[in-house]
This record gives sequence, structure tokens and C-alpha cells, in this order.
Amino acid sequence: MCMDRETRSPGRRVSGLVRPVTRLLLVALLAIGILLTLPAQADMTSCGFCGGRIDAEALYCTYCGRPLGQPETIYCWRCGTALSAESHFCHRCGSRVCGVGSHAADSVGVASTRVPEIPRPASRPATPPTTGIRASGEGASATQAATLPADRTMPSTRPERPTTLLSIFDKPDIILPPQLFVSPTGIIIPSLTFHVSGGGAFGLSEKESTGGWLLSFGLGNVGEAMIASSRILHVIDTETHSLAGFRLRLPVSLLSKQLSENLSLAVNIASMDRSQYNSTRALPSSDGVNVQSLAYSYRETTLGLSATWRQGATRIHGIIHTTDLRTEGIRYFVDAGSLTGSDKKQYYQSYAAGLDYALNPRSFLICEIRTRPRMTFRAKDGDTKIENMPEYAGGLRFYPITVLGMDVFLSGDEEVVGLADLEIGFRLHLTVGPRRQSNHAADSND
Repeated sequence: MCMDRETRSPGRRVSGLVRPVTRLLLVALLAIGILLTLPAQADMTSCGFCGGRIDAEALYCTYCGRPLGQPETIYCWRCGTALSAESHFCHRCGSRVCGVGSHAADSVGVASTRVPEIPRPASRPATPPTTGIRASGEGASATQAATLPADRTMPSTRPERPTTLLSIFDKPDIILPPQLFVSPTGIIIPSLTFHVSGGGAFGLSEKESTGGWLLSFGLGNVGEAMIASSRILHVIDTETHSLAGFRLRLPVSLLSKQLSENLSLAVNIASMDRSQYNSTRALPSSDGVNVQSLAYSYRETTLGLSATWRQGATRIHGIIHTTDLRTEGIRYFVDAGSLTGSDKKQYYQSYAAGLDYALNPRSFLICEIRTRPRMTFRAKDGDTKIENMPEYAGGLRFYPITVLGMDVFLSGDEEVVGLADLEIGFRLHLTVGPRRQSNHAADSND
């Protein structure tokens, strides 16, 4: 997001190098400060059924209620009797137990929470009334279970879903976009999920831009097809073109299962069709020659890696991409007449880093630093060259409803010297797809 300028003085270029370093240090200190304020988190793992993040010592998922292991022996929650892992009811007191077989049946709607009346053997004498205090709670539990009315149901023993910020990114009714403001994250959107986003950015003084757009579709929780916009600064003109590609999730768990609980990696590949740049106005050449017009065609293919590290309510992102840019058919006009340049193939790297922090279940603070390519031109050689220009953005993401998110942000580049050089941007995110069943809905089926 660069402000168009006809000339750039040497003093301006030197100051432009100092400001990005200062802003980078400020953002780094902000990120470190947020991380230092986070409490130490317990070891976490993921449910193999719904993907929810839960405590590593948990026996049942707090989101879907399914068991996380297959123990040989379980114990009655009321009287403590050892039972088979496939038991639905305790043979001692008749209580419905939280066994593996019981919850497995719940997941397909087989078992019911209704406690049946326990038949008594004909030879067993009736239990005499007791007086005083019992020696243990076993007899009281058995009597209570035996006299429980048939139409009375047992309360659900499923643990309540935590509402702390530790699980904010696993909230079942919100699917976060696979990007910060512009840069992709290391998270692949869920299977059969469709995400579309777009917006605009308006300068406070001189210019406005489209803000970019993205369409993506989740493929089996392992990939993501996408079409997106990309911007290149051609000397002084910014142009937007379309990229099509896909993203592939890397199996971090093959390296370390514990590492995969916090780290997500994704390979990104995208390519654009041939585009044409044609400027008929005077352009500043990097070697001081006055260029009256410039035209060439270009295309590019990008391959890169995105990484996301999650720590509590904070996610830290890092992105590195390598781009193969082909420039062909260079034609330009100077005082000496019309000239042509040679075709060129060049590689350049682009980088991005950022974080998002959950302020509450529906609001997120986002900071992002990224580089954008800027193409310069040397008239004496008829040659193009790519430089990286740093950009900065910070703002909020809010979800008024579960499928719609809104971004508002301020952004600028290396040439920002005041408020008039900043951009105010906005973006909308629409995410439609299957969502995990909430605890309330799951409980209603018991």
C-alpha cells in the first residue's frame, strides 16, 4: 500500500529505512509483552473424532463426549464398583455409568439416559428398613437406585465445555479465516467449508485501493483450493491481478505428536495468467533517464510455506514465499526514441509475520507485517528489477454472527510520515460450512 510519488529524494530513502526497523521492533515488543502475560498452559491434545482441543489427561472429550481411550476396567460413579468397559449400568447399584460402551452407544443414539426398574430375584428377601447412620454409602445408593421412578431421568454426567480463552480457537460455531489481513496462515479451513472475503482501503488524502479478495474451499481437512488477488507496484502504478492455486497441510504429527498440538504448517502454491502493464505517462527511471511511456507483459508463480504457532489465546504466524517472475516484450519511449528491452526471469522472496489475540469469544486483535513487490526500471539497460517494500497493518476482527466476520484496520508502508499517509481499511468474511455440534445440542440428544 504505497503512496504514489513522482520523485523520491535520497534523504527520504534513508529515513524510509530507519522507520521500518523501528516499527518492527515495536511490534516485536508488543508480541513479547502479550506472550509474557499469558499464564502457563497445561498440556493439550486433540479429540480424534471432532478435533476439539482438550487436556492431555482427559478421559472424555469435553465437546462431543466421546471416550479418548479403551480402558479394560471402569468404575461406577456412584458406588465405585469395578465394571467391564462395555457396561451400561452398574450391576451393584443399578446406576447408569459413564463407560466406553455407554458413550459409544450415545453417539449413535442407541442408549437412553432413562434408568429402568431393577428386577429383584424372587428368593431375595426384601430389604428391611434401617435406622441410624449407614456404615457406607453403598446401601443408600442401591436403595435410591432401586426406588427411582421409571419416568425419572439421570442428569447428564458429561463435563461442561470450558469457556476460557484457552479454547477460543476451537469454538464450534466460528471458523476463522485462513488469513490475517492479507497474508495466509498455517491453518487449513475444514473440509467442505467455503470462505469468501473482500473489502476496500481508503487513503486519508491521496488514493484508494480495492483491499484485495479471497475465495477458498476446504478439501478433506488436508487441502484448500483458492483464488485470490495480488498487488504489484510497477514503478509508480499499483495493479491488482488474480492468482489461482491450492494449499496443502503438512503432517506435523509425523515429526512430533506433542509439537503438532501447537504448530500447524501449510504449503502454498499459486500462479497467475499473463498480464499486461502499459503506462503512457512519464515515469521516473532508477538511473535518472526520463521515460515517457513503458509497456511489458509479465506472469508469476509463487511457492511458499506458512506456519502458525498457538499458545493459549494467541496465534503467531510466519510466512515465506519465493516467486518466479517472467517479464517479456519490454517497450519504452525516451527522448532518443522508442526502444525495446530483453526478456527477463528473476526470483524474489516475500515475507510476512503477524499475530492474532482473542480479546473475547468474538473479537480478535490482529497485527501484521508483510513485504510487497515493487518493480523498478532502468532505461539505459531496458531492464526491470524487483524490490521488497515493507507494509504494516493493525486492527480488529469482530463476528456479529457466527458466519460473518468484519475487519477494520489501519495500514501504511515505509514512506508513512503522518496521518495523511495511512489507509483505513475494512474487509468482510463469509464462512459457510459444517460446524461441530455444540455441547448443548449434544446433551439434548441424550
